Amino acid sequence: MKKVAVFLAHGTEEGEAIIQIDLLRRAGIEVKTFSIEEGLEITSAHDITILADDHIDSIKPEEFDMLFVPGGAKGVERMYESKKLSEVLIDFAKTDSLMSAVCAAPTVLGKLCMNTVLLTLMALLCDNLAGINHIPQIPFLVCFQTLS
Repeated sequence: MKKVAVFLAHGTEEGEAIIQIDLLRRAGIEVKTFSIEEGLEITSAHDITILADDHIDSIKPEEFDMLFVPGGAKGVERMYESKKLSEVLIDFAKTDSLMSAVCAAPTVLGKLCMNTVLLTLMALLCDNLAGINHIPQIPFLVCFQTLS
C-alpha cells in the first residue's frame, strides 16, 4: 500500500490538509500526519483543533512514497522555522519519491529544500522565493518528482 506523510503546523489551512487526507484515504492510500509543533494538537488557520498522528521527530521518510505540505500563511511561516522539517524535506528531495505542496506551501519546499526542487506557485507568492528555482503562474506542474 502507498503511504503519504502530511506535515501540520499551527496556522495550517485546515481545508488544504483535511480534504487531501480524506481523498487520499478514500483512494486506499495510507496517510500519517506529523506535527512540527511541540505537541500533537494543531490549531488550524480558522481555530479548528487537529490531532496529528505523530510528531515529526519520529518520522522515517524512507517509509513514505510521498510527502505532502498543506498551505496556510501562518502554518507556512511556522514551517520555515522548523529545522527538522528542513532536514526531512532535503533528504526526501534526493530520492525518486514524490513531494507535494498546495497554495502557499510550495514556498516551504523552495526555501527549505534550497533549490533541490523546481516549483510553480501563485504569482503573488513569487516575491517569497527570491533566488529559488520557480516558474510563476503555471496552474499545475510535475517536475523532478515534485507536485505543486
